[in-house]
Amino acid sequence: MFHKLDKRTQDWFFPDGQLEDLKKLFDATSFEGVVEEEIKLRVGLQLKHSRAFDSNLVAVGVGVDEAVQFLKERFKSSGRNFYKNIDSQLTCFLANLYRRYLRSNRMWTGLNLHNGKAIPEIYNPSGVNPKSIKNLKAALEKEGFIYFVPGFNAKNASKSRSPKAIADENLVQLLEQEFGWKPTFIRYHHQARTIEMKSAKNDKGKRTLIDVELPKNIIEQGELLEEYNRFLYDQLIMVPSDEGDFPDLIHTRRIFNNNDWQSGGRVFGGDYQQTSEALREKMTINGEPVIELDIRSCHATMGFAQIGNNWYAHSNQDLYLRDELRAWDRSLVKIAFNIMLNAKDQQGAISALNYRQGNSFLLEDLGQSPFKGWAKRLVNDVTSAFPELSGIFYSGLGNTFMNKEGNICMAIIRHSLESGIPILTLHDSFICPESYASTLDGLIKDAFQREVGATCVVEWSR
Repeated sequence: MFHKLDKRTQDWFFPDGQLEDLKKLFDATSFEGVVEEEIKLRVGLQLKHSRAFDSNLVAVGVGVDEAVQFLKERFKSSGRNFYKNIDSQLTCFLANLYRRYLRSNRMWTGLNLHNGKAIPEIYNPSGVNPKSIKNLKAALEKEGFIYFVPGFNAKNASKSRSPKAIADENLVQLLEQEFGWKPTFIRYHHQARTIEMKSAKNDKGKRTLIDVELPKNIIEQGELLEEYNRFLYDQLIMVPSDEGDFPDLIHTRRIFNNNDWQSGGRVFGGDYQQTSEALREKMTINGEPVIELDIRSCHATMGFAQIGNNWYAHSNQDLYLRDELRAWDRSLVKIAFNIMLNAKDQQGAISALNYRQGNSFLLEDLGQSPFKGWAKRLVNDVTSAFPELSGIFYSGLGNTFMNKEGNICMAIIRHSLESGIPILTLHDSFICPESYASTLDGLIKDAFQREVGATCVVEWSR
């Protein structure tokens, strides 16, 4: 793939002669394969630093329309005509590129360029469609405003890659210096939904957004999340990164699965959710240091409650650190456990783990080295560690547990609004100003008891 990229994009991956320096490390005739593998690894690691295209992002401010019209004229002079109906899509595309660049000038945006089933209008306020994005991508690339790496489909799905784009510095300078763009220009569309429903997985293992009628209680949850988003918009939530601190832009939404309001229902929102635990510890909310409170082994605790065992009422053993699992990083055990709840069978769980490894260097990130058959061994070890839960694995209960988890988050969000204290949710953990940690600890335990009917342990990360 790398050698099919133009030289400009190759230089982006290996600036300042780094590629030649790499080749000099090896004898090209004796170690050509080693060089190719090293290039592949380094490019893959950089492409991993990406976010999916967000069709709800917009840019609002003086200079936004002018920038869009300028670019359209620039495209026209190069032989590409775009009409008025492209304006909102180009604005959304630019908002994605600009937001990612502000987050990190090495962060890519994943693109969907294949014509498939259209996103329902209720989830697509800017009317974005793959054909238009593909044409805009080509126009921006021709003008040197973006770098682009095409995707590819492999027989092994874990080796497939989506196409990705990233803003060139020239585009950012144009937007800021000529048209006055600022970070505060980027917002979520006023029609962005706070409740989403996805279908069951298709034969390719993918879900699609579907338009469904919302029951009264779900409408009320959506309204609560809208109020919560407005509340968070008025807070200064600073998230650290390798490039420095940046203000988070949070649009909280609840996503259900399988066309079922009892399936899934996790709460998503904010870059902080995709930031490492080590960096989250350095966050601030309105200038105050934060603390993260985590429900220990949340889904495992729910699994034991499902069979009538209130585990933490009689034991303090971390369920993801059982003796049979000592060879594995705790985070990896947690991932495997959750996958095994929803997978159809053991082979499905093994395939899902291999898919994660192929897409995200899962093992390397956790300090473990991949080896042949690692996923099968991990699944077998988890199975052996939890003989009590043999009827829980491969049952689909993971979606039920995610629903309970989402309900707990909604209870904490409601309290956040009632108390006026900004509390951020992260599935089974919560982030708040340090001064509020003791109060939040009790709230989490109470919410878990009401929802699950069992005791939970809350761990603090400073």
